[in-house]
Amino acid sequence: MDEEVDDERKKRTALDKYTVGFIRGRMETCSLDVPKRVKQEVTFGTPPFLREKPDTCAITTGCPLTLSVLVTGDPEPLVQWFKNDIILGESARVTLNTSPGRSTLTYSECLDYDVGLYKVVARNQLGQATHRFRLVQGHIPGPCDSPEVSEVSDTEALIRWKNPIDDGGSQILCYSVQTLAENIDHEFYLVKTLVAESVYQFRVAAKNFVGWGDFSASTAAIKTLPSGGATKVQISRGMQFLQRLTEGGKIVSPWPEKRELDYSKEKEPVKLKTGDSAQLQVRKYSMVSEISRGKFSVIAKCVRLDDRRQFVAKILQHKDREYAVKEEFEVLRTVRHERIAQLYESYSVNNVTVFVMEPLGGIDILTYLACQYEYTEQNIFTMVTQVLDALSYLHWRGYCHLDIQPDNIVLTTTRRCDVKLVDLGSAQKVSKLGSTVPINGLLDYIAPEVLSDQHAFPNSDIWSLGVVTYLLLSGVSAFKGDDEDETKENIQFVRYRFEHLGSNTTQEAIRFLMLIFKRDPSKRPTVEECREHRWLTENDFMSKKRERANFYGSRLREYDLAYHRARVASATKSSDLLNFNNADLPKAITYDQEMLCTV
Repeated sequence: MDEEVDDERKKRTALDKYTVGFIRGRMETCSLDVPKRVKQEVTFGTPPFLREKPDTCAITTGCPLTLSVLVTGDPEPLVQWFKNDIILGESARVTLNTSPGRSTLTYSECLDYDVGLYKVVARNQLGQATHRFRLVQGHIPGPCDSPEVSEVSDTEALIRWKNPIDDGGSQILCYSVQTLAENIDHEFYLVKTLVAESVYQFRVAAKNFVGWGDFSASTAAIKTLPSGGATKVQISRGMQFLQRLTEGGKIVSPWPEKRELDYSKEKEPVKLKTGDSAQLQVRKYSMVSEISRGKFSVIAKCVRLDDRRQFVAKILQHKDREYAVKEEFEVLRTVRHERIAQLYESYSVNNVTVFVMEPLGGIDILTYLACQYEYTEQNIFTMVTQVLDALSYLHWRGYCHLDIQPDNIVLTTTRRCDVKLVDLGSAQKVSKLGSTVPINGLLDYIAPEVLSDQHAFPNSDIWSLGVVTYLLLSGVSAFKGDDEDETKENIQFVRYRFEHLGSNTTQEAIRFLMLIFKRDPSKRPTVEECREHRWLTENDFMSKKRERANFYGSRLREYDLAYHRARVASATKSSDLLNFNNADLPKAITYDQEMLCTV
């Protein structure tokens, strides 16, 4: 396999030789022109790094589109945009704007012709950074599966549904329950003011930026209960909050929203507020519902009372853990990347520290895929490349995550594959020459060098990502043994089996795993080399090949249940955390897979 890696590197070198002429004709200097001896002697400046990148997205005729990249480097990099390897220029409907550190490509209105493979390249004298993405043809979403009525009273009915399998290439913006509401931003709806002892059926439709899809098939006919003695339908506080937003006439954006990042926090980090000021300010957040728990923390949805904005609160026990909490805070307070959950506020109150963070979907990638009837390698590809983006930033900042596992890769929404890294409690400063780090995280995902108390490297995160990738492709843990000792031995000797992957797994995916699972960290690929691997290539051929490699979600469910039940068993039961700010969160939790799949 090492020989294959060398062959790939030689191919890239040959490609570079062919592109020298093209680059040389558009720049005064080119990193490919600098002799190796000279390049090694250059000690000033930094090569380009893309901090924000456009994702593959859908377009439709007549819609406007703005694509943007944020790049850093010294000297200031030159940014160029390509479509199907042809450099893009300005025209009556295409505008290119460049400001320090940012380049923006704008279409005043898109045409079918604009569909294709795009590339953005940032170059300076010290190197180049490249990102590839596609514009695909968008369409209205397909119909949802028939919704279900899960509870009924004399005047109410609770309807649940799942997002449509075909989202039209773009995120679902909202839903409509026929004749009742058209601004539902969640996958349930409590129908009120029904007539007792009457028969009803309901249909649901989904909307994306193109328009409304067709209505689903009707629910089975339900009959409301006799009036008087029937108990009203009970829903959680979180569901009540979302229901009130809908009933209050919430306005749904016509386009998928993207949160802006405040990069000034890297130089002026978030401060930890303490004392009476912290106690006063933390009261402006109301804890709505619990999302999950860790050994020393509770994650809850919360609402800021003054403007009703939603956030996620990570409530940590800091008694006897001051150093660990401080380390996590020091990393979070300065980290700003579109693929890492960002910190807004932090408070220290009594024995508890609270991190107020951006809201996410509250479901990890393992449960998300396990709840799907069917998913493809394309879904896994999307998740892996997004995690690589997050790791690229962390490694650029000199950090390693050191706890890459399914629970720490969370979806921003349950409606599409869009993930962010969370929980930087194990993150450490790690140099390219290696650093000593403590052993943290779940055994199955720990790299062999960390397990052996040797130096960790940035490539230690790549090993963990490889284990996650193997799990999503196979439904089993790559190195899991009958007991802890056997698992450690399997990791140390890199013993895993390809039989679990199945016959429909692409050869490119298998070779990707073979490239990662190396005992010696120096033989593993870097983040950049992973992105250049053929399996992660962004083009129509590989995209269609990955789409044809499909898997049933049921393959993951057994592992999903065992994984989350083990997490629940070790979760905190601290009253300081569960009752923080009078939240009165439930004292015990169970892992209900169906609940996670539908809410």
